Amino acid sequence: MNVRVAPGARDVCLPTVREIALPALWGIPGIRQRIVALPTEPVLTGEAAREREFRLGRAIAAQLLLEHGSATGRVGVGLDRSPQWPPGFIGTISHSPALLGVAIARRDAVEMRVADAPGQCGIGIDIEPIIEGAAVEDIRRFCLCEEERGVRRPLSSREDAMTVTAIFSAKEALFKCLYPIVGSFFDFCDVVIELNLQAAEIRGQLKRALSPELPVGTRVLGRCRFIEQHVVTAFAWPSSALFENITYL
Repeated sequence: MNVRVAPGARDVCLPTVREIALPALWGIPGIRQRIVALPTEPVLTGEAAREREFRLGRAIAAQLLLEHGSATGRVGVGLDRSPQWPPGFIGTISHSPALLGVAIARRDAVEMRVADAPGQCGIGIDIEPIIEGAAVEDIRRFCLCEEERGVRRPLSSREDAMTVTAIFSAKEALFKCLYPIVGSFFDFCDVVIELNLQAAEIRGQLKRALSPELPVGTRVLGRCRFIEQHVVTAFAWPSSALFENITYL
């Protein structure tokens, strides 16, 4: 599809991209998602590649916002470089050198399901290429906590790499989900991730309080999918309001 940045953003026509069919990561129709493969031509590296990923992510976000009734497609950039969504919307963006994912939702549609905690809602998505070689042990050592490193099953090296990548990606997605709510950073080991890869489900449990509404022990539910040598992970808060028919309870 050809993607043009929406009115109110930079008028830049971006290259045709291939959309990837992926089952819904969230359990309600109010969240719109789009996953695309980034162009392979021209070959870009370094800052030029990052700029293309940034611009395409904002362009697709603008398209989703306008399709979902927003008066503007502009997605701002915060001082911490996080996306700043138009009033009345929440959203999330992630990209690797090969894939890019965007999801948005109307805040009021989400808050109707969580009337006891208005404003306390978020979504997060992360896309990571499957880690290979020595990087698997590096990620295990520096990004996984003791409980996650200690879970040992008879896995092939490929299955182990997929598991480590999924845990790392889930931590990134959970941060994107909760950071706009709590407004502060938290560490990789402030949350323990448990995977149910057969059911494509994830559970994150907080090891430290992030806010009065997110105390120690809070469980956040998500989903994961493996596509095109990547893992895609997604979380929503509050999980009970946004996920349906999920078996991790």
